[in-house]
Amino acid sequence: MIETKTEEQDATPLSKEVEPELIKMDIPTLKAPTIVGKIDLDAINARVRPVRKTRAERKKDAQARYIIEAKKRKEINETFKEKRIKKRQETEKKSKGKQELFENSNRYINKIKKKIVHIARKIYRLLHND
Repeated sequence: MIETKTEEQDATPLSKEVEPELIKMDIPTLKAPTIVGKIDLDAINARVRPVRKTRAERKKDAQARYIIEAKKRKEINETFKEKRIKKRQETEKKSKGKQELFENSNRYINKIKKKIVHIARKIYRLLHND
């Protein structure tokens, strides 16, 4: 008979715990910080928020903002006016060009009509004179 070893039989009992090895290293000691000077915390303005403005200062700031915004609006309006004027001029040029083409085409059509009438009269004369 052949006996097979199982994992349970192969495992050696750990009756003794393995102690970790201690490694000693030379660590240099740190020097204490040197004091150069002292800070007077009372002298420092430790406010987190800025000082509240007075009513007059707020009114002055509001007026300054209003003036700046008014200038910006004025500049924007002027640029829009210039753009509108340019567009108007361009459309007028285009419409003039179209109008001239229309007038020229009407003149050309009238000339053709006159020639057709002239030819029709000649044909009529030839037919009725015979």
